[in-house]
Amino acid sequence: MSLEPIMAERTEDETKAFEKVTRLTCARERGSRELVDRLVRDGFSREVAESAVQRALDCGLIDDVRYGSVLVRTRVAQGRGRKGIEDELDRAGIAASDIPGWPEEFFSVDDFDSFRVNANAEDGVVGYSFGCESSDEQEVERALALLRRKPPRSKNIQASAYRKLVTKGYSTSVASAATRRFMEEN
Repeated sequence: MSLEPIMAERTEDETKAFEKVTRLTCARERGSRELVDRLVRDGFSREVAESAVQRALDCGLIDDVRYGSVLVRTRVAQGRGRKGIEDELDRAGIAASDIPGWPEEFFSVDDFDSFRVNANAEDGVVGYSFGCESSDEQEVERALALLRRKPPRSKNIQASAYRKLVTKGYSTSVASAATRRFMEEN
């Protein structure tokens, strides 16, 4: 690793922009695109903003993959759907495929019951399997769990449940299937 980009002479604006990046990243994890946009919005030129963010990347102060992992874990904990998370990563300039373990590590198991009973065992022995469902079925289960935890409170429960899931980032097909199953239960 070369120290040249870190030790190079900086203009006063570049120094101030880097100090701002340092303050912002001490508060919470942030992505490089977000930081460039913030610096530009705060009056720095795009060139100075990009230079400061590149310096922070070179130092390891910011890391888009690390930020993406934090973002994904946070959104999954909030009950967000896979499509919505992928869209948010895309807006942040991060490819979902760059996140280590995407999507298996984040969506492979039911959030509330990590082991599922394997009732289809041919030998008659009930076993446990880990993450054996298809990804669409897992999404439907996660969406249904969200509706069970926080049921909709309106006159038209079906429309409200569907709307809630779509706004949480679930695909329309997953939202529809989960809403249908929720209405059958209630």
